[in-house]
Amino acid sequence: MSVTYGDVMKADPSMLNKSAGVWKDWADAVLVHAGYLKEQVGQHIEKQHWDGPPAVLARGKVDGTHAGLLNSAERLRSVEGALISAGKAFDEAKNTLVGLTSEAQSYGLDVNAETGRLSYTAPPVGTVVMDTHGKKALTQADVTNLVNAAQGHINDLQPKINAAVEKAGRADTDLSQTLAGLAPPRRSDSDQPSGDPSSRGVGASNGIGPSASGDTSTHSASAGEAQAYAKSLMAQYGWDESDWESLVKLWNQESGWNANAVNPSSGAAGIPQALGHGHVFDLGDYKAQIQWGLNYIRDRYGSPNAAWAHEVSHNWY
Repeated sequence: MSVTYGDVMKADPSMLNKSAGVWKDWADAVLVHAGYLKEQVGQHIEKQHWDGPPAVLARGKVDGTHAGLLNSAERLRSVEGALISAGKAFDEAKNTLVGLTSEAQSYGLDVNAETGRLSYTAPPVGTVVMDTHGKKALTQADVTNLVNAAQGHINDLQPKINAAVEKAGRADTDLSQTLAGLAPPRRSDSDQPSGDPSSRGVGASNGIGPSASGDTSTHSASAGEAQAYAKSLMAQYGWDESDWESLVKLWNQESGWNANAVNPSSGAAGIPQALGHGHVFDLGDYKAQIQWGLNYIRDRYGSPNAAWAHEVSHNWY
């Protein structure tokens, strides 16, 4: 006689909550970027002494982008909420089964948490089974009733578990679509973002360049210096040479390891292209950018190899 409860015991609800935290950070960064964009456009208009139609056109363009970013942040918030709900459902199911497993073991039933199988071989009718503490005597009928009750409880939980799995799946789909929409498009060599603030302004196809105020020269570094710093951190993350090669490919593609790079279409900036200047890191501060990027890769994918594989298959990471 046995009852099987599948893979619920193997589920780790904390990972869903951790993922929810990542998407919350994304939403926060998008909101910060939205505010930054409006502020920078306003400063640029004042600096250029624009008025009339040029100013109206520039502000209209950024208002549309600002509204789109707010909508993206709201979608990310909904993904965060779905993941938290799924985590709670899994946690409730798992805690119930942990208690059930402990109770079953006290009655001498064989419980294997790895396979998710709770089993009992019925003795001849009339045989008395003692529990592990010697406090109770159970007949075969008692044990049969216990196992049947356990099965009934698991059957009651199953719809909730299934709903949590479905909600987590929808959240992952929504997330993929959201991030795909936010991800900067692939760039050709001739379309690599420039680190020169003077080469970018408000126009039909260009975005805002690096911040017009503040000297970033103390933070700037060559691509070689930035790569040397990143490589010096690899060991502390437990990553090997193949991970390093994947990281080089990722950030060669994103920015050419230019700490002042800005993507004109999305506003994402830095060596790892990110949103939210002044919140995640200062433009040009290559060490802060690299540390943020490595932590993001670790928390989201576990390694640069995995991040690169996702980039190849989805065109974003």
